[in-house]
Amino acid sequence: HIEEWAARLPLAASSAQAVAGTLTAMLSAAVEDERIPHNPVSGARLPRADKAPIVPVTVEQVHDVAAGTPEHVRVAVVAAAGTGLRQGELFELCADRIDFLGRELRVDQQLWTPRRGAAVLRPPKSRNSFRTIALSSVVVDALAAHVAAFGPGRDGLVFHYEGRPIVRAQGSKYARRAGLAAGVEAFGWHDLRHHHASMLLSHGISPALVAERLGHDIKTLLRTYAHVIRSDEDRVRAVVDATLGQTAEDWLRTEGVS
Repeated sequence: HIEEWAARLPLAASSAQAVAGTLTAMLSAAVEDERIPHNPVSGARLPRADKAPIVPVTVEQVHDVAAGTPEHVRVAVVAAAGTGLRQGELFELCADRIDFLGRELRVDQQLWTPRRGAAVLRPPKSRNSFRTIALSSVVVDALAAHVAAFGPGRDGLVFHYEGRPIVRAQGSKYARRAGLAAGVEAFGWHDLRHHHASMLLSHGISPALVAERLGHDIKTLLRTYAHVIRSDEDRVRAVVDATLGQTAEDWLRTEGVS
């Protein structure tokens, strides 16, 4: 009945979710007060809000954002765009996690900023988040130059401010200000992650490999970036034509066929 009620609300899915959330809170309080035995909304399938397709930032915008970022985190823009790291993974990156000769980095921790107290390094939330990411020459060279210029911070952190970790609020402020200077509204580090995924998918890289690089499962990747894959239909047409070769007339020719 709860699901039918929510589906019939004359509201957008996001608004229906908000109304249901308020009802859930009220009923949870009633359960705690022992007025009702259980919360009937718990576990109900509510209307899902349709998210607008992700529009990734362009390479030119990435360059503009990097130009507007403070020097001690400028290479972080290149690293995020070239690896798809999450913000917490980016600012937890330690020098000993980078294999400069092998051109890869290992993700096995993230920088977590609690509401109170200092930021700490801790393991990623999901099993998929533990991964090794291949690095391009541009990213490796940029990271090497950055480490040579600024040295490692506390615990060997690659990106830091005078040795101290760059906590989430400060990192977000850097990104937001650089985005405004570059004319990119509401810019955040996650936009560079979207840029990385969209760039690889649009160039024909296997969705399975892209999901592995991002620390996603394949279902999440396809759900998030399906529009990017679909937009590549012209390349699909070109590949089919190049593979089959000839023309339609050649295929339809019946000469020599018994």
